[in-house]
Amino acid sequence: MNSKINALLTGAAILLALAGAKAQSSGQLPDNSSNYHIFDGKGQEILNTDWKGHIYTITRMGGVITGLCVDNKKIDSADRSKYASVVSRILKQVEIDEAQAERDRAQGELDRQQADRDRAHADRDRAQAEVERRQAARDREQAVHDQEQAVRDREQAARDREQAEADRRQAAEDRENFRRLTAFLVEKKLIPDAAGLKSLLLTDDELMINGKKADEAIHKELKEKFGRWAHQGLSVGDGCNCSASVHFHTGSNP
Repeated sequence: MNSKINALLTGAAILLALAGAKAQSSGQLPDNSSNYHIFDGKGQEILNTDWKGHIYTITRMGGVITGLCVDNKKIDSADRSKYASVVSRILKQVEIDEAQAERDRAQGELDRQQADRDRAHADRDRAQAEVERRQAARDREQAVHDQEQAVRDREQAARDREQAEADRRQAAEDRENFRRLTAFLVEKKLIPDAAGLKSLLLTDDELMINGKKADEAIHKELKEKFGRWAHQGLSVGDGCNCSASVHFHTGSNP
């Protein structure tokens, strides 16, 4: 029967050690001397508890029971089997109590960590509130700027519409002038038809038609008819001429 008691004690050894380790460092018994679980620093484990009106003291060494006292009366090894059931219940209760104590300790640590997180969260909330207050002030300033910009945008839109209308009128004028220029060249038999105009360069200083220098009289007449183009430089065709500010691709309808 001694082996049965030893097996029961061995099964609870790890849990008993968890509680006993706290007392081991000081070597002192807890204030409540009727209930304690310690290691004496020499490898001996002592469990003392008040169980149903009786004080039980269980001593182990290396996982093997070395002593049992009931109400401070030493129980001989031959009689320990009589207390196997009580010892089993004591160990079970110790296991439950120490497991609960560990859960309580773990929960206490979780509660402390949560309190730290709550404080940190509150600090973040205060900081965020300050950020939002400053952002609200910037938003109000931006709203004023946006209103001013909206006025400027409306004014610019009006100018853009005026410019678009001017561009439309200029485009219509350019189409008409290009038609007149082409008709003039056909009339003067310098090209067979409108499609026959492959390239043209008109400036104040020269007139080139399809790669050939034109007669000075024709040049003079075109400058009189299309002075703006001649002054800015008119280029017709796919070859780029950097001296011309106005350029039409061959076959384009300005």
